[in-house]
Amino acid sequence: MIDIDRNRLIEIIKEIVNIPSEKPDGNEMEVGHHIFTFLKNLGFAPIKQIVDEHSFNILCLIKGTSEGRAIMYNGHIDVVPAGNRELWSHDPYDCVERDGKLYGRGTCDMKGSVGCILYVAERIANGEIDLAPDLLLTFTVDEENENKGIIQLIQSDINVDYCIIGEPTELDIAIGHRGVSTHYIELFGQNCHIANSDGHRNAIHDAAKVIEWIEGKNTELRRENSLIGYPQWKVTQVAGGIKSNVNPEYCKITADRRFIFGETKDSLINDLELLKRTFPEMTIQYGLVSYVAPALEKESCRAVHDVQGAILATEGKRHAVKEFEAGCEQSFIQQKGIECIVFGPGSLKQAHVIDEFVSITQLIDYVQIISALMGNPS
Repeated sequence: MIDIDRNRLIEIIKEIVNIPSEKPDGNEMEVGHHIFTFLKNLGFAPIKQIVDEHSFNILCLIKGTSEGRAIMYNGHIDVVPAGNRELWSHDPYDCVERDGKLYGRGTCDMKGSVGCILYVAERIANGEIDLAPDLLLTFTVDEENENKGIIQLIQSDINVDYCIIGEPTELDIAIGHRGVSTHYIELFGQNCHIANSDGHRNAIHDAAKVIEWIEGKNTELRRENSLIGYPQWKVTQVAGGIKSNVNPEYCKITADRRFIFGETKDSLINDLELLKRTFPEMTIQYGLVSYVAPALEKESCRAVHDVQGAILATEGKRHAVKEFEAGCEQSFIQQKGIECIVFGPGSLKQAHVIDEFVSITQLIDYVQIISALMGNPS
């Protein structure tokens, strides 16, 4: 067990939470520069991996004393939009501590976790943690949008025993997640004065029928189940119309589809084609924005063994092994041939919500567990 400087840990986390890095409409450039400079000032040699003109991944290899052993940490540095800031109790980008929690956009998903790893890196640099394995830190962009960062990362030459993604699991160990696709459906009507709209297609009325059809499909899908949960299809955004007295000629539906094993993006495409056949009178177009495959690791894998050992060493008990209820980028890392689990502070119930928060106790416990994992070869 190490003595943790609670104030310093919170300070590091607040610094990155207070830098907006929203996706899809913002970028991670500023927070990326901050993390890069933080690691460089510790005496390490971080690398910027350019993803696009507005963002880059950060890779930083910290050498340990145990020959041939290496662990990778992965965390994304973008966040979902804060939305209407007037609904927040505090400015989402002015992280505050209250009642044993840190509040702000990204505290839970997942800058709290990233801040913990930066704190561990600082303690390693100061000689306060005797690092046994090599530690490869990877901070990626665009996880909340099109996964451009992780797609770029897995093009790199990476040789590690396993990877830990620090997404919020309440410090339980998650070994798999459902696949996910963000996609859109466009409906086209006829522009005219609403007073003379009889006989003209109304794109919003058509969209309402499509939404009802998707909900029916969602009910069918939920009859299936697996180790990583059940399939799901939900509409998340609707946009259309230009004025109250103009017949809408266009409406766009954005939706989220969750996949289990045995399903692929072709499963979604087949359903979208069925949708078009179901409503031949409508003009319907669709497109996929992103797709992440389902993932599942064996409970007997090295990563679970080592993390459980670190938990046992710090807390004297084992934590649950479960599925990760949301999607993440585990399957991309597995495609690289790297064993991968999800393990981090915070609850998914607090992710993507107004007044997002993370428990400071969980942050401290995470630092203790990660420090034990890094300092004690199994």
